[in-house]
Amino acid sequence: MTGASWVVVLAVLAAPPLFEQGVRPLRDVTPPAEVGSLSARACGECHEAEYRQWAGSRHASAFTNPLFTASHRRAPQAWCVNCHTPLPEQRRALREEGVNCAACHVRGGEVLTAREPDPAALSAHPVRREPKLATAEFCGGCHQFNVPVHGARPFQYSTTPMQETLSEWASSAAAARGVTCQGCHMPEGRHTFPGVHSPGLVAGALSVSFSWEGERLVAEVRARDVGHRVPSGDPFRRLRLRLCQEPSCAAPLATRLLMRRFDMRPEGWVLAADTTVPVETASTQPVRRLEFPLTRPLPRVLHWRLDYLLAESALEGHVAPEELCLPLHEGTVSTGED
Repeated sequence: MTGASWVVVLAVLAAPPLFEQGVRPLRDVTPPAEVGSLSARACGECHEAEYRQWAGSRHASAFTNPLFTASHRRAPQAWCVNCHTPLPEQRRALREEGVNCAACHVRGGEVLTAREPDPAALSAHPVRREPKLATAEFCGGCHQFNVPVHGARPFQYSTTPMQETLSEWASSAAAARGVTCQGCHMPEGRHTFPGVHSPGLVAGALSVSFSWEGERLVAEVRARDVGHRVPSGDPFRRLRLRLCQEPSCAAPLATRLLMRRFDMRPEGWVLAADTTVPVETASTQPVRRLEFPLTRPLPRVLHWRLDYLLAESALEGHVAPEELCLPLHEGTVSTGED
Protein backbone atom coordinates (compact mmCIF):
# COMPACT_ATOMS: atom_id res chain seq x y z
CA MET A 1 0.00 0.00 0.00
CA THR A 2 1.34 3.43 -0.92
CA GLY A 3 1.87 6.27 1.53
CA ALA A 4 -1.06 8.15 0.02
CA SER A 5 -3.33 5.13 0.49
CA TRP A 6 -2.38 4.87 4.15
CA VAL A 7 -3.29 8.54 4.58
CA VAL A 8 -6.75 7.88 3.18
CA VAL A 9 -7.28 4.79 5.39
CA LEU A 10 -6.14 6.61 8.54
CA ALA A 11 -8.37 9.60 7.72
CA VAL A 12 -11.39 7.33 7.38
CA LEU A 13 -10.61 5.51 10.64
CA ALA A 14 -10.08 8.79 12.48
CA ALA A 15 -13.25 10.44 11.15
CA PRO A 16 -15.79 11.08 13.93
CA PRO A 17 -19.31 9.63 13.59
CA LEU A 18 -21.68 11.81 11.59
CA PHE A 19 -23.90 12.12 14.69
CA GLU A 20 -23.23 11.11 18.29
CA GLN A 21 -26.62 11.03 20.07
CA GLY A 22 -26.13 14.48 21.58
CA VAL A 23 -23.01 13.55 23.55
CA ARG A 24 -21.23 16.59 22.07
CA PRO A 25 -21.72 19.11 19.26
CA LEU A 26 -20.87 17.91 15.77
CA ARG A 27 -17.21 17.71 14.88
CA ASP A 28 -15.33 18.53 11.69
CA VAL A 29 -18.13 20.67 10.26
CA THR A 30 -16.07 23.05 8.12
CA PRO A 31 -17.77 24.64 5.11
CA PRO A 32 -16.19 24.43 1.66
CA ALA A 33 -14.15 27.52 0.85
CA GLU A 34 -16.41 28.12 -2.14
CA VAL A 35 -19.42 28.44 0.20
CA GLY A 36 -17.75 30.03 3.20
CA SER A 37 -20.73 29.73 5.54
CA LEU A 38 -22.62 27.08 7.48
CA SER A 39 -25.90 28.97 7.20
CA ALA A 40 -28.75 27.33 5.32
CA ARG A 41 -29.24 30.63 3.53
CA ALA A 42 -25.91 30.10 1.77
CA CYS A 43 -27.09 26.70 0.53
CA GLY A 44 -30.40 28.20 -0.58
CA GLU A 45 -28.70 30.46 -3.08
CA CYS A 46 -28.33 27.43 -5.37
CA HIS A 47 -30.58 24.79 -3.80
CA GLU A 48 -33.73 26.92 -3.70
CA ALA A 49 -36.33 24.13 -3.64
CA GLU A 50 -34.57 22.17 -0.90
CA TYR A 51 -34.10 25.34 1.13
CA ARG A 52 -37.80 26.20 0.96
CA GLN A 53 -38.75 22.65 1.94
CA TRP A 54 -36.37 22.67 4.90
CA ALA A 55 -37.44 26.16 6.01
CA GLY A 56 -40.99 24.93 6.57
CA SER A 57 -39.91 21.78 8.39
CA ARG A 58 -39.61 20.88 12.05
CA HIS A 59 -35.86 20.51 11.55
CA ALA A 60 -35.62 24.23 10.82
CA SER A 61 -37.46 25.12 14.03
CA ALA A 62 -35.84 22.44 16.19
CA PHE A 63 -34.45 25.05 18.59
CA THR A 64 -37.10 27.76 18.27
CA ASN A 65 -40.41 25.87 18.27
CA PRO A 66 -42.59 26.59 21.33
CA LEU A 67 -42.45 23.06 22.74
CA PHE A 68 -38.66 22.85 22.77
CA THR A 69 -38.30 26.43 23.99
CA ALA A 70 -40.62 25.89 26.96
CA SER A 71 -39.20 22.47 27.80
CA HIS A 72 -35.59 23.62 27.59
CA ARG A 73 -36.37 26.63 29.76
CA ARG A 74 -37.56 24.23 32.49
CA ALA A 75 -34.61 21.85 32.10
CA PRO A 76 -31.70 23.46 30.21
CA GLN A 77 -29.62 20.38 29.49
CA ALA A 78 -26.60 20.65 27.16
CA TRP A 79 -27.30 17.30 25.51
CA CYS A 80 -30.68 18.61 24.29
CA VAL A 81 -28.94 21.51 22.56
CA ASN A 82 -26.42 19.17 20.95
CA CYS A 83 -29.22 17.64 18.89
CA HIS A 84 -31.50 20.65 18.44
CA THR A 85 -28.66 22.99 17.38
CA PRO A 86 -25.87 20.53 16.63
CA LEU A 87 -23.24 22.84 15.09
CA PRO A 88 -20.62 24.32 17.44
CA GLU A 89 -21.06 27.62 15.56
CA GLN A 90 -24.69 27.68 16.68
CA ARG A 91 -23.60 28.47 20.21
CA ARG A 92 -22.86 31.96 18.90
CA ALA A 93 -25.07 32.29 15.85
CA LEU A 94 -27.42 30.34 13.59
CA ARG A 95 -29.45 28.97 16.52
CA GLU A 96 -32.60 30.01 14.73
CA GLU A 97 -31.74 27.50 11.98
CA GLY A 98 -32.06 24.45 14.23
CA VAL A 99 -30.93 21.34 12.35
CA ASN A 100 -29.81 23.01 9.16
CA CYS A 101 -28.30 21.80 5.88
CA ALA A 102 -24.74 21.71 7.20
CA ALA A 103 -25.70 19.50 10.14
CA CYS A 104 -26.36 16.63 7.76
CA HIS A 105 -24.49 17.58 4.59
CA VAL A 106 -21.16 19.20 5.53
CA ARG A 107 -18.06 17.54 6.96
CA GLY A 108 -14.38 18.36 6.56
CA GLY A 109 -14.82 21.07 3.95
CA GLU A 110 -16.93 18.84 1.71
CA VAL A 111 -20.63 18.62 0.93
CA LEU A 112 -21.98 15.11 1.54
CA THR A 113 -24.58 13.60 -0.77
CA ALA A 114 -26.30 10.22 -0.80
CA ARG A 115 -26.21 10.14 -4.60
CA GLU A 116 -23.34 10.22 -7.03
CA PRO A 117 -22.55 13.94 -7.54
CA ASP A 118 -23.09 15.36 -11.00
CA PRO A 119 -20.59 17.58 -12.86
CA ALA A 120 -22.46 20.77 -11.93
CA ALA A 121 -22.19 19.99 -8.22
CA LEU A 122 -18.52 19.08 -8.51
CA SER A 123 -17.78 22.38 -10.23
CA ALA A 124 -19.48 24.39 -7.48
CA HIS A 125 -17.68 22.97 -4.42
CA PRO A 126 -16.06 19.73 -3.17
CA VAL A 127 -18.64 16.94 -2.98
CA ARG A 128 -18.29 13.49 -1.45
CA ARG A 129 -20.76 10.67 -1.85
CA GLU A 130 -21.76 9.38 1.58
CA PRO A 131 -24.14 6.39 1.33
CA LYS A 132 -24.89 6.61 5.08
CA LEU A 133 -27.14 9.60 4.41
CA ALA A 134 -29.69 7.26 2.83
CA THR A 135 -29.78 4.85 5.79
CA ALA A 136 -31.98 4.63 8.85
CA GLU A 137 -28.84 4.45 10.97
CA PHE A 138 -27.98 7.99 9.95
CA CYS A 139 -31.28 9.25 11.42
CA GLY A 140 -30.61 7.19 14.53
CA GLY A 141 -27.67 9.46 15.34
CA CYS A 142 -30.22 11.84 16.86
CA HIS A 143 -33.36 9.71 17.17
CA GLN A 144 -31.92 6.85 19.21
CA PHE A 145 -30.36 7.33 22.65
CA ASN A 146 -30.64 6.21 26.26
CA VAL A 147 -31.67 8.05 29.42
CA PRO A 148 -28.72 10.20 30.59
CA VAL A 149 -27.11 9.36 33.92
CA HIS A 150 -28.10 12.20 36.23
CA GLY A 151 -25.15 14.32 37.29
CA ALA A 152 -22.54 12.14 35.55
CA ARG A 153 -19.25 13.88 34.73
CA PRO A 154 -18.25 13.39 32.02
CA PHE A 155 -21.66 13.07 30.39
CA GLN A 156 -22.82 9.50 29.81
CA TYR A 157 -25.94 7.57 28.96
CA SER A 158 -27.48 4.81 31.06
CA THR A 159 -28.58 1.42 29.71
CA THR A 160 -32.28 2.40 29.63
CA PRO A 161 -33.50 3.47 26.17
CA MET A 162 -35.17 6.90 26.12
CA GLN A 163 -35.75 7.26 22.40
CA GLU A 164 -35.40 4.01 20.47
CA THR A 165 -37.05 4.71 17.14
CA LEU A 166 -34.13 3.18 15.24
CA SER A 167 -34.32 -0.08 17.21
CA GLU A 168 -38.07 -0.22 16.70
CA TRP A 169 -37.59 0.23 12.96
CA ALA A 170 -34.83 -2.41 12.80
CA SER A 171 -37.28 -5.10 13.96
CA SER A 172 -40.18 -3.85 11.86
CA ALA A 173 -41.94 -5.20 8.81
CA ALA A 174 -41.03 -1.92 7.10
CA ALA A 175 -37.33 -2.64 7.56
CA ALA A 176 -37.85 -6.16 6.21
CA ARG A 177 -39.40 -4.60 3.10
CA GLY A 178 -36.43 -2.25 2.72
CA VAL A 179 -38.33 0.90 3.70
CA THR A 180 -36.04 3.30 5.59
CA CYS A 181 -36.87 6.38 7.65
CA GLN A 182 -36.31 8.50 4.55
CA GLY A 183 -38.99 6.54 2.68
CA CYS A 184 -41.70 8.09 4.87
CA HIS A 185 -40.06 11.23 6.27
CA MET A 186 -38.32 12.44 3.09
CA PRO A 187 -40.95 11.48 0.49
CA GLU A 188 -39.50 11.56 -3.04
CA GLY A 189 -36.32 13.03 -1.59
CA ARG A 190 -38.01 16.19 -0.35
CA HIS A 191 -36.55 17.92 2.70
CA THR A 192 -39.93 18.51 4.37
CA PHE A 193 -39.43 15.90 7.13
CA PRO A 194 -43.13 15.26 7.94
CA GLY A 195 -43.64 13.60 11.30
CA VAL A 196 -45.63 13.78 14.50
CA HIS A 197 -46.46 17.46 13.88
CA SER A 198 -48.03 16.63 10.49
CA PRO A 199 -51.75 16.03 11.17
CA GLY A 200 -52.53 14.32 7.88
CA LEU A 201 -49.64 11.89 8.16
CA VAL A 202 -50.43 10.88 11.74
CA ALA A 203 -54.20 10.66 11.30
CA GLY A 204 -53.77 8.61 8.14
CA ALA A 205 -51.56 6.13 9.97
CA LEU A 206 -54.01 5.41 12.82
CA SER A 207 -57.53 4.02 13.03
CA VAL A 208 -59.89 3.16 15.90
CA SER A 209 -62.57 0.46 16.02
CA PHE A 210 -64.99 -0.57 18.80
CA SER A 211 -66.83 -3.75 19.76
CA TRP A 212 -68.88 -4.94 22.74
CA GLU A 213 -67.83 -7.93 24.83
CA GLY A 214 -70.62 -8.32 27.34
CA GLU A 215 -70.70 -5.13 29.39
CA ARG A 216 -67.20 -4.13 28.30
CA LEU A 217 -66.60 -1.82 25.39
CA VAL A 218 -63.36 -2.78 23.66
CA ALA A 219 -61.40 -0.36 21.49
CA GLU A 220 -58.58 -1.29 19.12
CA VAL A 221 -56.16 1.42 18.04
CA ARG A 222 -54.33 0.22 14.95
CA ALA A 223 -51.34 1.62 13.06
CA ARG A 224 -50.88 1.16 9.31
CA ASP A 225 -47.59 1.21 7.39
CA VAL A 226 -45.64 2.65 10.34
CA GLY A 227 -42.05 1.54 10.89
CA HIS A 228 -41.99 2.13 14.66
CA ARG A 229 -44.27 2.07 17.68
CA VAL A 230 -46.85 4.84 18.13
CA PRO A 231 -46.07 7.08 19.90
CA SER A 232 -42.34 6.87 19.29
CA GLY A 233 -39.52 9.21 20.18
CA ASP A 234 -39.85 11.50 23.18
CA PRO A 235 -41.32 9.61 26.16
CA PHE A 236 -43.76 12.37 27.07
CA ARG A 237 -45.73 11.80 23.85
CA ARG A 238 -49.07 10.08 24.45
CA LEU A 239 -52.11 9.01 22.50
CA ARG A 240 -55.29 9.77 24.46
CA LEU A 241 -58.56 7.97 23.78
CA ARG A 242 -61.55 9.46 25.59
CA LEU A 243 -65.06 8.01 25.89
CA CYS A 244 -67.78 10.59 26.51
CA GLN A 245 -71.52 11.13 26.82
CA GLU A 246 -71.52 14.31 24.71
CA PRO A 247 -69.57 15.46 21.62
CA SER A 248 -67.40 18.06 23.37
CA CYS A 249 -65.94 15.45 25.76
CA ALA A 250 -65.93 18.07 28.50
CA ALA A 251 -66.47 15.36 31.15
CA PRO A 252 -65.16 12.01 29.84
CA LEU A 253 -66.62 8.78 31.16
CA ALA A 254 -63.20 7.16 30.79
CA THR A 255 -59.74 7.95 29.41
CA ARG A 256 -56.99 5.64 28.23
CA LEU A 257 -53.42 6.72 27.52
CA LEU A 258 -51.13 4.94 25.09
CA MET A 259 -47.62 5.75 26.25
CA ARG A 260 -44.38 4.61 27.87
CA ARG A 261 -44.07 5.27 31.60
CA PHE A 262 -40.70 5.52 33.31
CA ASP A 263 -40.15 5.17 37.07
CA MET A 264 -37.16 6.32 39.10
CA ARG A 265 -35.61 3.43 41.05
CA PRO A 266 -32.33 3.12 42.98
CA GLU A 267 -30.58 1.97 39.80
CA GLY A 268 -31.97 4.94 37.83
CA TRP A 269 -34.86 5.44 35.41
CA VAL A 270 -36.46 2.24 34.17
CA LEU A 271 -39.33 1.53 31.80
CA ALA A 272 -42.26 0.58 34.04
CA ALA A 273 -45.06 0.22 31.49
CA ASP A 274 -45.60 0.36 27.73
CA THR A 275 -49.11 0.76 26.33
CA THR A 276 -48.12 2.19 22.96
CA VAL A 277 -49.27 0.70 19.66
CA PRO A 278 -46.50 -1.84 19.01
CA VAL A 279 -44.42 -1.83 15.87
CA GLU A 280 -45.53 -4.28 13.20
CA THR A 281 -43.14 -7.24 12.93
CA ALA A 282 -43.30 -10.73 11.50
CA SER A 283 -44.95 -11.91 14.73
CA THR A 284 -46.65 -8.77 16.13
CA GLN A 285 -49.66 -6.87 14.86
CA PRO A 286 -49.61 -3.06 15.22
CA VAL A 287 -52.70 -2.86 17.41
CA ARG A 288 -53.40 -1.89 21.03
CA ARG A 289 -56.52 -3.28 22.71
CA LEU A 290 -58.19 -1.09 25.35
CA GLU A 291 -61.10 -2.11 27.57
CA PHE A 292 -63.79 0.16 29.02
CA PRO A 293 -65.94 -1.57 31.71
CA LEU A 294 -69.19 0.42 31.74
CA THR A 295 -72.25 0.44 34.00
CA ARG A 296 -75.70 0.66 32.47
CA PRO A 297 -77.96 2.48 31.87
CA LEU A 298 -76.06 4.41 29.21
CA PRO A 299 -77.02 6.91 26.52
CA ARG A 300 -78.00 5.41 23.20
CA VAL A 301 -74.78 6.74 21.70
CA LEU A 302 -71.34 7.35 23.21
CA HIS A 303 -68.84 9.76 21.71
CA TRP A 304 -65.10 9.18 21.47
CA ARG A 305 -62.02 11.18 20.60
CA LEU A 306 -58.44 10.21 19.81
CA ASP A 307 -55.82 12.93 20.37
CA TYR A 308 -52.04 13.02 20.23
CA LEU A 309 -50.57 14.76 23.29
CA LEU A 310 -47.22 16.14 22.18
CA ALA A 311 -45.63 17.40 25.39
CA GLU A 312 -45.37 16.83 29.10
CA SER A 313 -48.31 17.98 31.21
CA ALA A 314 -46.09 20.51 33.00
CA LEU A 315 -46.08 22.68 29.86
CA GLU A 316 -49.83 23.28 30.00
CA GLY A 317 -50.40 26.98 30.50
CA HIS A 318 -46.94 27.80 29.11
CA VAL A 319 -47.58 26.79 25.51
CA ALA A 320 -50.58 27.37 23.24
CA PRO A 321 -53.09 24.48 23.43
CA GLU A 322 -52.76 23.73 19.71
CA GLU A 323 -49.04 23.07 20.26
CA LEU A 324 -49.78 20.55 22.99
CA CYS A 325 -52.61 18.52 21.49
CA LEU A 326 -53.16 17.22 17.95
CA PRO A 327 -56.78 16.04 17.38
CA LEU A 328 -56.77 12.93 15.19
CA HIS A 329 -60.13 11.15 15.05
CA GLU A 330 -63.57 11.28 16.62
CA GLY A 331 -66.79 9.35 16.28
CA THR A 332 -69.67 7.58 17.98
CA VAL A 333 -70.47 4.06 19.13
CA SER A 334 -73.91 2.61 19.77
CA THR A 335 -74.64 1.22 23.23
CA GLY A 336 -77.74 -0.75 22.17
CA GLU A 337 -79.86 1.16 24.69
CA ASP A 338 -83.43 2.11 23.76
